[in-house]
Amino acid sequence: MAVLRLYRDGKRAATLALDESTRVVGRGADSDLVLLSAAASRQHFTIRPNPKGIGHLLVDLDSDNGTFVGGVREYTRPLIQRAIIQVGDEVILYEPDVDEKRARDSDELPKWAVTTLREIEKPSREAGNVTSAIPPAVQRRVHAERRVRLQPHLVLVDGQDEQVFPLDADVVAIGLGPVRIPIGPAKKNEATVLAEVMRSRGNRYAVRAKGLFAKIEVNGESVAKRDLETGDRITINGRTLRFEPGIDRE
Repeated sequence: MAVLRLYRDGKRAATLALDESTRVVGRGADSDLVLLSAAASRQHFTIRPNPKGIGHLLVDLDSDNGTFVGGVREYTRPLIQRAIIQVGDEVILYEPDVDEKRARDSDELPKWAVTTLREIEKPSREAGNVTSAIPPAVQRRVHAERRVRLQPHLVLVDGQDEQVFPLDADVVAIGLGPVRIPIGPAKKNEATVLAEVMRSRGNRYAVRAKGLFAKIEVNGESVAKRDLETGDRITINGRTLRFEPGIDRE
């Protein structure tokens, strides 16, 4: 049995058993799992069985303050292994295989979750008073982006602002609406995949156009598919993403 377990102040506040339906998590009273944080949207994210048949799929519902999984802001995220989901100061555990009796009996935040949360918050604690004027939610966002930059990632440049998206799956979708890397709003409230970045053996990456009318450019050249090198610029639907391989920490 897969469950979401909501914790406040280290104590379990609610448990939501996941079935074959789509469940809504948010601040609205009609949500399947109700959040109290002011950072939560009325309908913040949904979770449903993964169409690929393994685990579940979390989809952020264009929330203002974001949904963080393991300290990284996510828009569409497959959940296969246990994970920590954060919305503002709310802590939600996703556990894919929990014994029903143990789920009822355990009210304390599990040790693995305590350890993981400490690692997520570690940069903020080490910064001390230097960042004390920055709200914790903003600190988490900043440090999450720093961690993402250590991994292979794409950078979406919007004016002087940058959005950083990790390439932490074998295939990462780029498109409109609630896809892993959104570059525009959805049309007719449906996600549209315009391109995919694929990871191959040896941690190499390539981008390919997806869909009958999709067009992509890499460094100004129109292509259907292209292996990526450091600094390559991918232009899709008028938006440009820069590929960065990150820092090898092995």
